[in-house]
Amino acid sequence: MEKDNNSEKGNIQKILSVSLIVLAVVAFTYVFTLAKGLSYLSSDPKACINCHVMNTSYATWQHSSHSQVKCIECHLRLNGKFRGLKST
Repeated sequence: MEKDNNSEKGNIQKILSVSLIVLAVVAFTYVFTLAKGLSYLSSDPKACINCHVMNTSYATWQHSSHSQVKCIECHLRLNGKFRGLKST
């Protein structure tokens, strides 16, 4: 009898552990998708306006002479220093 109870408790713990892991993966995937997480891995300038309040700056950049230069070419940190302009 005691082995059956221990076995049953072990099974419940396994089910709860797997359920918790599945729930965590689903929650992470949902939040990552909602936050457009993959865009942060790209060099697309539209990624910058996902979370920054800079729609006006983005629109100005699109119509400027710098529109052919991607944001990361000036605003990406390399070797601890900024190339070109400092991050704004």
